[in-house]
Amino acid sequence: MDDKIAKDIAKQLKRIADAMEASNKRETVAEKRKAKLESLQVREIRNSKTEIE
Repeated sequence: MDDKIAKDIAKQLKRIADAMEASNKRETVAEKRKAKLESLQVREIRNSKTEIE
């Protein structure tokens, strides 16, 4: 019975670890997307300033 409980706990821990990894990947992608958007906004501001001058 102890072996079955240990396997069950290991399975649950793996599921939790996989979920945390997926969450971290989503956060990383969101951060990269935000940085890219900020970069594009800065570029757009620079371009609009040069068009005005």
